[in-house]
Amino acid sequence: MSRTQKPDPEADPFAPPDITTEVRCTQCGRIYESYLIQWAEQQVDGEVLGGWACPTAGCNGQGFGQDMVPTDPDYLAKQDAAFKDIRPDDSVF
Repeated sequence: MSRTQKPDPEADPFAPPDITTEVRCTQCGRIYESYLIQWAEQQVDGEVLGGWACPTAGCNGQGFGQDMVPTDPDYLAKQDAAFKDIRPDDSVF
């Protein structure tokens, strides 16, 4: 990303899921619904950086699936099942 290009929340790979799920932040331990995850921007050395952040004040948790993880142990299996019909070749994954 160039210094003049603003970060795009929609293109960020750690965006919260379209369907809300309960998550736990590994940094602060808070449990909440994923729709509460917030887009946060900051300027570092003249460059605007952005990322999805834990909504808890003072927490530095960043990214769905990184620091904010689903509490449902079957979450990934459920997501995988939803995408099986559109994957052309399971060996790719």
